[in-house]
Amino acid sequence: MKIGLNLDNRGPGATPENMIRFAVAADRMGFSSLAVSDHVVLVRRQTTQYPYSASGEIDFDAWTPWNDTLGLIGFVAGKTERIRIGPSVLILPYRNPLVTAKWFATVDSLSGGRLFLGAGTGWWREEFEALGLGAQFAERGPRTDEYLRIFENLWREETPAFQGQYFRYDNLIAAPKPAQAGGIPIWIGGNTRRALRRVAEFGAVWHPIVLTPPVDLNPVQLGEQRKVLESLYEKQGRDPATIRITPKTHLHFTEERRRPMSGTPGQIVEDLLAYQEQGAGEFIIYVPGVGEPEKLDNLQRIAEDIMPHVA
Repeated sequence: MKIGLNLDNRGPGATPENMIRFAVAADRMGFSSLAVSDHVVLVRRQTTQYPYSASGEIDFDAWTPWNDTLGLIGFVAGKTERIRIGPSVLILPYRNPLVTAKWFATVDSLSGGRLFLGAGTGWWREEFEALGLGAQFAERGPRTDEYLRIFENLWREETPAFQGQYFRYDNLIAAPKPAQAGGIPIWIGGNTRRALRRVAEFGAVWHPIVLTPPVDLNPVQLGEQRKVLESLYEKQGRDPATIRITPKTHLHFTEERRRPMSGTPGQIVEDLLAYQEQGAGEFIIYVPGVGEPEKLDNLQRIAEDIMPHVA
Protein backbone atom coordinates (compact mmCIF):
# COMPACT_ATOMS: atom_id res chain seq x y z
CA MET A 1 0.00 0.00 0.00
CA LYS A 2 1.17 3.50 -0.85
CA ILE A 3 0.77 6.35 1.63
CA GLY A 4 -0.17 9.83 0.49
CA LEU A 5 -0.84 12.94 2.52
CA ASN A 6 -3.23 15.83 2.76
CA LEU A 7 -1.41 19.12 2.21
CA ASP A 8 -3.07 21.69 4.46
CA ASN A 9 -3.89 24.77 2.40
CA ARG A 10 -6.12 26.44 4.98
CA GLY A 11 -5.83 28.08 8.37
CA PRO A 12 -3.25 30.35 10.00
CA GLY A 13 -0.50 27.73 9.64
CA ALA A 14 -0.86 27.47 5.86
CA THR A 15 1.99 29.86 5.10
CA PRO A 16 4.15 29.50 1.98
CA GLU A 17 7.09 28.44 4.14
CA ASN A 18 5.14 25.77 6.05
CA MET A 19 3.40 24.33 3.00
CA ILE A 20 6.61 24.06 0.97
CA ARG A 21 8.58 22.65 3.91
CA PHE A 22 5.92 19.96 4.34
CA ALA A 23 5.70 19.18 0.61
CA VAL A 24 9.46 18.94 0.12
CA ALA A 25 9.80 16.70 3.19
CA ALA A 26 7.02 14.43 1.93
CA ASP A 27 8.70 14.25 -1.47
CA ARG A 28 12.06 13.39 0.08
CA MET A 29 10.59 10.74 2.44
CA GLY A 30 8.93 8.80 -0.35
CA PHE A 31 5.24 9.51 0.20
CA SER A 32 3.17 8.88 -2.91
CA SER A 33 0.82 11.85 -3.20
CA LEU A 34 -0.15 15.26 -1.90
CA ALA A 35 -3.88 16.07 -1.89
CA VAL A 36 -5.20 19.63 -1.65
CA SER A 37 -8.77 20.52 -0.59
CA ASP A 38 -10.95 22.94 -2.54
CA HIS A 39 -13.15 25.93 -1.80
CA VAL A 40 -13.16 29.30 -3.54
CA VAL A 41 -14.92 31.44 -0.91
CA LEU A 42 -16.26 30.78 2.57
CA VAL A 43 -19.80 31.97 3.31
CA ARG A 44 -20.55 32.98 6.89
CA ARG A 45 -24.29 32.90 6.18
CA GLN A 46 -24.33 29.13 6.50
CA THR A 47 -27.63 27.32 6.14
CA THR A 48 -26.17 24.23 4.47
CA GLN A 49 -24.75 21.87 7.10
CA TYR A 50 -21.10 20.91 6.73
CA PRO A 51 -21.33 17.19 5.89
CA TYR A 52 -18.04 16.06 7.42
CA SER A 53 -18.60 16.82 11.10
CA ALA A 54 -21.08 15.59 13.65
CA SER A 55 -22.25 19.13 14.45
CA GLY A 56 -22.53 20.26 10.84
CA GLU A 57 -20.81 23.52 11.77
CA ILE A 58 -17.72 25.17 10.27
CA ASP A 59 -14.85 26.70 12.24
CA PHE A 60 -14.14 29.67 9.99
CA ASP A 61 -11.10 30.73 12.03
CA ALA A 62 -9.47 27.34 11.40
CA TRP A 63 -10.32 27.60 7.68
CA THR A 64 -8.96 31.12 7.12
CA PRO A 65 -7.04 31.88 5.01
CA TRP A 66 -7.90 29.24 2.38
CA ASN A 67 -5.19 29.21 -0.29
CA ASP A 68 -6.42 28.62 -3.83
CA THR A 69 -6.29 24.94 -4.69
CA LEU A 70 -4.96 25.18 -8.24
CA GLY A 71 -2.55 27.97 -7.45
CA LEU A 72 -1.03 25.94 -4.62
CA ILE A 73 -0.76 22.77 -6.73
CA GLY A 74 1.18 24.66 -9.40
CA PHE A 75 3.37 26.29 -6.75
CA VAL A 76 4.18 22.96 -5.07
CA ALA A 77 4.74 21.16 -8.38
CA GLY A 78 7.54 23.62 -9.11
CA LYS A 79 9.20 22.96 -5.74
CA THR A 80 9.09 19.13 -5.75
CA GLU A 81 10.58 16.47 -7.99
CA ARG A 82 8.77 13.13 -7.66
CA ILE A 83 5.57 13.22 -5.63
CA ARG A 84 2.15 13.32 -7.33
CA ILE A 85 -0.11 16.29 -6.59
CA GLY A 86 -3.80 16.96 -7.08
CA PRO A 87 -7.04 18.27 -5.62
CA SER A 88 -9.05 16.22 -3.17
CA VAL A 89 -11.45 17.05 -4.51
CA LEU A 90 -11.87 19.86 -7.05
CA ILE A 91 -15.46 21.10 -7.19
CA LEU A 92 -15.85 20.82 -10.94
CA PRO A 93 -19.03 22.89 -11.45
CA TYR A 94 -17.31 25.99 -10.01
CA ARG A 95 -15.02 26.37 -13.03
CA ASN A 96 -15.26 26.50 -16.81
CA PRO A 97 -14.28 22.97 -17.93
CA LEU A 98 -12.18 24.12 -20.90
CA VAL A 99 -10.18 26.43 -18.63
CA THR A 100 -9.77 23.66 -16.04
CA ALA A 101 -8.67 21.12 -18.65
CA LYS A 102 -6.13 23.61 -20.03
CA TRP A 103 -4.70 24.31 -16.58
CA PHE A 104 -4.24 20.61 -15.76
CA ALA A 105 -2.76 19.77 -19.15
CA THR A 106 -0.25 22.61 -18.84
CA VAL A 107 0.89 21.87 -15.28
CA ASP A 108 1.01 18.12 -15.94
CA SER A 109 3.21 18.78 -18.95
CA LEU A 110 5.48 21.15 -17.04
CA SER A 111 5.77 18.85 -14.00
CA GLY A 112 6.63 15.71 -15.96
CA GLY A 113 3.24 13.99 -15.56
CA ARG A 114 2.73 14.22 -11.79
CA LEU A 115 -0.86 15.43 -11.48
CA PHE A 116 -4.10 13.68 -10.60
CA LEU A 117 -7.55 15.27 -10.63
CA GLY A 118 -9.82 14.46 -7.73
CA ALA A 119 -13.33 15.36 -8.87
CA GLY A 120 -16.45 16.19 -6.89
CA THR A 121 -19.82 17.85 -7.39
CA GLY A 122 -19.81 20.16 -4.36
CA TRP A 123 -22.29 20.42 -1.47
CA TRP A 124 -22.36 24.07 -0.33
CA ARG A 125 -25.33 25.84 -1.92
CA GLU A 126 -24.30 29.24 -0.54
CA GLU A 127 -20.89 28.99 -2.20
CA PHE A 128 -22.53 28.22 -5.54
CA GLU A 129 -24.72 31.29 -5.05
CA ALA A 130 -21.78 33.52 -4.12
CA LEU A 131 -20.03 32.47 -7.34
CA GLY A 132 -23.10 33.37 -9.39
CA LEU A 133 -23.88 29.70 -9.95
CA GLY A 134 -26.90 29.27 -7.69
CA ALA A 135 -29.14 28.22 -10.57
CA GLN A 136 -26.68 25.40 -11.36
CA PHE A 137 -26.71 23.84 -7.89
CA ALA A 138 -29.49 21.38 -8.71
CA GLU A 139 -27.73 20.27 -11.89
CA ARG A 140 -24.23 19.96 -10.43
CA GLY A 141 -24.23 16.17 -10.93
CA PRO A 142 -24.98 16.21 -14.68
CA ARG A 143 -22.59 19.12 -15.13
CA THR A 144 -19.82 17.20 -13.39
CA ASP A 145 -20.35 14.26 -15.74
CA GLU A 146 -20.26 16.49 -18.80
CA TYR A 147 -17.14 18.30 -17.61
CA LEU A 148 -15.37 14.95 -17.16
CA ARG A 149 -16.30 14.03 -20.74
CA ILE A 150 -14.89 17.35 -21.91
CA PHE A 151 -11.62 16.70 -20.07
CA GLU A 152 -11.24 13.34 -21.79
CA ASN A 153 -12.06 14.88 -25.16
CA LEU A 154 -9.61 17.78 -24.85
CA TRP A 155 -6.77 15.68 -23.41
CA ARG A 156 -7.04 12.79 -25.86
CA GLU A 157 -8.24 14.11 -29.22
CA GLU A 158 -5.97 15.87 -31.69
CA THR A 159 -8.87 18.00 -33.00
CA PRO A 160 -11.42 18.06 -30.18
CA ALA A 161 -15.12 18.37 -30.87
CA PHE A 162 -17.97 18.01 -28.41
CA GLN A 163 -21.76 18.35 -28.35
CA GLY A 164 -23.19 18.32 -24.83
CA GLN A 165 -26.04 19.73 -22.83
CA TYR A 166 -24.04 22.67 -21.47
CA PHE A 167 -21.05 23.05 -23.83
CA ARG A 168 -20.55 22.67 -27.58
CA TYR A 169 -17.43 23.16 -29.67
CA ASP A 170 -15.64 21.71 -32.68
CA ASN A 171 -12.42 21.93 -34.68
CA LEU A 172 -10.34 23.05 -31.68
CA ILE A 173 -6.62 23.03 -31.03
CA ALA A 174 -6.07 22.04 -27.39
CA ALA A 175 -2.36 21.97 -26.60
CA PRO A 176 -0.26 21.11 -24.78
CA LYS A 177 -1.59 17.69 -23.99
CA PRO A 178 -0.90 16.20 -20.55
CA ALA A 179 2.40 14.39 -20.20
CA GLN A 180 0.52 11.29 -19.02
CA ALA A 181 -0.66 9.13 -21.89
CA GLY A 182 -4.44 9.11 -22.12
CA GLY A 183 -4.79 12.15 -19.87
CA ILE A 184 -4.60 12.91 -16.18
CA PRO A 185 -5.95 10.20 -13.81
CA ILE A 186 -9.39 11.06 -12.46
CA TRP A 187 -10.06 10.33 -8.78
CA ILE A 188 -13.78 10.31 -8.02
CA GLY A 189 -14.84 11.31 -4.52
CA GLY A 190 -18.06 10.29 -2.78
CA ASN A 191 -19.76 7.16 -1.55
CA THR A 192 -23.26 7.36 -3.05
CA ARG A 193 -24.53 5.04 -5.75
CA ARG A 194 -24.22 7.91 -8.20
CA ALA A 195 -20.60 8.50 -7.17
CA LEU A 196 -19.78 4.82 -7.68
CA ARG A 197 -21.44 4.95 -11.09
CA ARG A 198 -19.25 7.96 -11.90
CA VAL A 199 -16.17 5.97 -10.86
CA ALA A 200 -17.11 3.14 -13.21
CA GLU A 201 -17.73 5.53 -16.09
CA PHE A 202 -14.89 8.03 -15.69
CA GLY A 203 -12.62 7.16 -12.81
CA ALA A 204 -9.14 5.78 -12.58
CA VAL A 205 -9.48 5.78 -8.78
CA TRP A 206 -12.31 5.69 -6.25
CA HIS A 207 -11.40 8.24 -3.57
CA PRO A 208 -13.87 8.07 -0.64
CA ILE A 209 -13.53 9.82 2.70
CA VAL A 210 -13.71 7.17 5.44
CA LEU A 211 -14.23 7.10 9.22
CA THR A 212 -15.78 10.56 9.00
CA PRO A 213 -19.40 11.74 9.12
CA PRO A 214 -21.75 11.18 7.38
CA VAL A 215 -20.40 7.69 6.62
CA ASP A 216 -18.08 5.40 8.55
CA LEU A 217 -16.95 3.15 5.70
CA ASN A 218 -14.88 0.79 7.83
CA PRO A 219 -12.92 -1.94 6.02
CA VAL A 220 -15.88 -4.34 5.84
CA GLN A 221 -18.15 -1.62 4.46
CA LEU A 222 -15.48 -0.62 1.95
CA GLY A 223 -15.36 -4.23 0.77
CA GLU A 224 -19.13 -4.26 0.35
CA GLN A 225 -18.99 -1.11 -1.75
CA ARG A 226 -16.17 -2.60 -3.80
CA LYS A 227 -18.51 -5.44 -4.77
CA VAL A 228 -21.05 -2.88 -5.97
CA LEU A 229 -18.30 -1.16 -7.92
CA GLU A 230 -17.24 -4.44 -9.51
CA SER A 231 -20.76 -4.90 -10.86
CA LEU A 232 -20.79 -1.36 -12.23
CA TYR A 233 -17.41 -1.90 -13.89
CA GLU A 234 -18.74 -5.00 -15.63
CA LYS A 235 -21.75 -3.04 -16.92
CA GLN A 236 -19.36 -0.44 -18.34
CA GLY A 237 -17.28 -3.16 -20.00
CA ARG A 238 -14.34 -2.49 -17.69
CA ASP A 239 -12.28 -5.16 -15.95
CA PRO A 240 -13.10 -5.18 -12.19
CA ALA A 241 -9.51 -6.22 -11.56
CA THR A 242 -8.46 -2.70 -12.57
CA ILE A 243 -10.37 -1.04 -9.71
CA ARG A 244 -8.13 1.25 -7.66
CA ILE A 245 -9.23 2.56 -4.27
CA THR A 246 -7.58 5.42 -2.38
CA PRO A 247 -9.44 6.31 0.84
CA LYS A 248 -8.75 9.44 2.84
CA THR A 249 -9.03 10.03 6.58
CA HIS A 250 -7.47 11.51 9.71
CA LEU A 251 -4.77 9.72 11.70
CA HIS A 252 -4.24 10.17 15.43
CA PHE A 253 -1.33 8.99 17.58
CA THR A 254 -3.26 8.35 20.79
CA GLU A 255 -4.38 5.33 22.77
CA GLU A 256 -7.29 7.19 24.35
CA ARG A 257 -10.72 6.07 23.11
CA ARG A 258 -9.12 3.75 20.57
CA ARG A 259 -10.83 3.87 17.18
CA PRO A 260 -9.69 2.92 13.67
CA MET A 261 -6.69 4.88 12.38
CA SER A 262 -5.73 5.95 15.87
CA GLY A 263 -3.45 4.55 18.55
CA THR A 264 0.11 3.29 18.31
CA PRO A 265 1.88 2.97 14.96
CA GLY A 266 1.41 -0.80 15.18
CA GLN A 267 -2.34 -0.46 15.63
CA ILE A 268 -2.57 1.99 12.73
CA VAL A 269 -0.62 -0.45 10.54
CA GLU A 270 -3.20 -3.13 11.38
CA ASP A 271 -5.99 -0.77 10.34
CA LEU A 272 -4.30 0.04 7.06
CA LEU A 273 -3.74 -3.64 6.29
CA ALA A 274 -7.43 -4.29 6.97
CA TYR A 275 -8.31 -1.71 4.32
CA GLN A 276 -5.70 -3.19 2.01
CA GLU A 277 -7.38 -6.59 2.28
CA GLN A 278 -10.57 -4.97 0.99
CA GLY A 279 -8.86 -3.47 -2.05
CA ALA A 280 -7.32 -0.16 -0.95
CA GLY A 281 -4.00 0.33 -2.71
CA GLU A 282 -3.20 3.80 -1.40
CA PHE A 283 -4.31 5.84 1.60
CA ILE A 284 -4.37 9.63 1.92
CA ILE A 285 -3.74 10.75 5.51
CA TYR A 286 -4.32 14.01 7.33
CA VAL A 287 -1.12 14.31 9.34
CA PRO A 288 -1.86 15.22 12.99
CA GLY A 289 -0.32 18.23 14.61
CA VAL A 290 -1.30 21.72 15.70
CA GLY A 291 1.54 23.28 13.72
CA GLU A 292 5.23 23.17 13.06
CA PRO A 293 7.31 21.36 14.21
CA GLU A 294 4.72 18.87 15.53
CA LYS A 295 3.32 18.15 12.08
CA LEU A 296 6.78 17.51 10.60
CA ASP A 297 7.67 15.28 13.57
CA ASN A 298 4.54 13.20 12.94
CA LEU A 299 5.35 13.10 9.24
CA GLN A 300 8.71 11.56 10.11
CA ARG A 301 7.01 9.12 12.46
CA ILE A 302 4.62 7.95 9.74
CA ALA A 303 7.52 7.54 7.31
CA GLU A 304 9.59 5.49 9.75
CA ASP A 305 7.05 3.57 11.84
CA ILE A 306 4.10 3.01 9.50
CA MET A 307 4.96 3.26 5.83
CA PRO A 308 7.61 0.47 5.73
CA HIS A 309 5.11 -2.00 7.27
CA VAL A 310 2.39 -1.54 4.64
CA ALA A 311 4.50 -1.15 1.51
